Parts: sequence; C-alpha cells; structure tokens
Amino acid sequence: MRFGPRGALMVQAVKEKGLARGRIGTLGILGGPNLLPYGWTPQPMWTQIQRELPDATFVELWDEFAAIWLVKSSEELALYRYVSQLSEQACKVMLDVTRPGVSETEVFSAVMHEFHRNGAGMAHDLFLHSGPENLSWDAPRWLYRAQRPRVIQDGDVVMSEMMPVVGGIEAQAQMCIAVGDVAEDFLRAAAVARESYEAGLRTLRAGVTFGEVAEAMQAPLRRAGAWHLTPHVHSVSPLTLVSPVTEGLDRSIKDMFKHVQELGGSGLDVELKAGMLIQLEPNAAFGRRQVNIGGNVIVTESGCEELNDIPTHLRFVK
Repeated sequence: MRFGPRGALMVQAVKEKGLARGRIGTLGILGGPNLLPYGWTPQPMWTQIQRELPDATFVELWDEFAAIWLVKSSEELALYRYVSQLSEQACKVMLDVTRPGVSETEVFSAVMHEFHRNGAGMAHDLFLHSGPENLSWDAPRWLYRAQRPRVIQDGDVVMSEMMPVVGGIEAQAQMCIAVGDVAEDFLRAAAVARESYEAGLRTLRAGVTFGEVAEAMQAPLRRAGAWHLTPHVHSVSPLTLVSPVTEGLDRSIKDMFKHVQELGGSGLDVELKAGMLIQLEPNAAFGRRQVNIGGNVIVTESGCEELNDIPTHLRFVK
C-alpha cells in the first residue's frame, strides 16, 4: 500500500518491478462497463504515466476480467442472498411507512435505516420519487437542490430503486407502491411490467445470451404499446451487461428536451453462466405514468434462483 499522488506512485512501482519496457494489463483506463465505456482514469494522470513510461505497452483487459468477475464464488453468492434479503426487508418497511400525508423524507429515512442497521452501505443514494405522473429517476430532487420534499397524496405512485452493498456485493430492488385510487394507466403498466418480469424468469438460464433475456422482456411492452425509460435487466457486481435502456420514448419527453436519444444496451451477445448475478427490473409506461418493479436472481444451469417477492409486483396502500 502506498499513499500519495497516484500517477507518480504508479510510475515508481512499475520501474521498481523492472517493467518500464513491459507489457502491462490495465482495468478501466481504455475501457469499462456500460455507463463508463471509456474507463474512469483521470486524463492528467494517464498522460503522466504515458510520458514517464514511454516504452511500456498498456493493454486494456476490462472485457476479459469482467467475464471472470461476473461468475461468483459460493461466498459471494451467500453475500448476494443476504443483501437481497435486506432488500426484501427494506421494501416491507417502505410499504408499511408509505401513506397519504407522509413526507418523502420519512419514507427515505425509514428505508435507509433498515439497511444501515443491518450493516449495509449503498452504491448510490436511494432513488425515490412520488406523484401522479412522475417520470423522474435518480436520487430525490430535494437532495440536489433546496426545495420541500413532496408529501404523499391519494392517487400517487411512489417508486424507488434501492442499491444496498454488503462486502462489495450489490443487490437492487425496484419498489413501486400505488397509494389509494390511482389512474388506470398505472394498473395497465403494472400488468405489462409483471408480464415482462415473468418472461425474464422463464428465459433466464445458463447457456442463453443476455440479449435473448432482454428481448423476451421487451416483447410484452411492444404487444401492449407501452414504452420504457430504464433497462429491464442488467448484471450486478459488476453492472456491465445492460439491456436497451429506453425504447419508444413518450412524445412529452421529446417535446420537452431538444436532444433526447434512446440508449441501447451492452453485452447482449454474452452467454450467461451459472453463478451470475442478475437484476430483473422491468418498467412500463403509458404516457407519463410508469411502473417499475424488480428484484434479484441468480443464474443456474436450469433456470434461475429468485430472491425477492415484495418488489416484483405493484403494491397497494389503501
């Protein structure tokens, strides 16, 4: 372990090992996962390394490493089952707390407390949004700017994405709650999302490609004339296999934002293997009314091991 300016220390370590003219593998410098396909190394640091090691050859090994990383050991699978169970508990807490008159902050803090009291960190802030037609995603708006958190009302749908981590293994859950009497479009979207989820369960097994699972989950939306805002399925730890992120964007979004493009997937040709960790998270929308559900599964030789129940349906609070 060395502490100090990283670029200089890396150069020093390479020279000490006699590799100044060597062939050196890298991870995340010239490649990376879906959201960081060009890596995440700061340009000034990479420039310094290249300048001070002009005779070294660097080879990006992200794809080769990710293929090994995706298949988990028995110890990692135990951690995944544990953190998936924490997700189930947090979804139960969210269902218990969510009521008309309750602030988004109360729901947020109750869910976070459930994870923290059980020793889980978070890969990202809890995503949480409420409203009668709220397409926002990412962390709540009030974590980004000074504004009052919404108070949940009858007719709202409350959606969240949880990303707890234990021992370096991440799970996720997409919890969606209908409060009181919600618009019919939400009920239609919930039925389509659940059909997509079940298609994923039926298709997922060792030997099929990730793209086959993605296509099976997209089919119910196409039949129903629904569109989607976020991917239906992706790998976790690492999040590198990702189904097409958007398809059939609603006209309201295209009219509101000048340059909006649909985003495709990555790793669609990868053959699934037993021991891979997969998040099934189908979402469907009609107009500006969206339902997002989903939980964690493990790929097996004959199918998959389903680890969640509560977040895999739209839940109701009367």
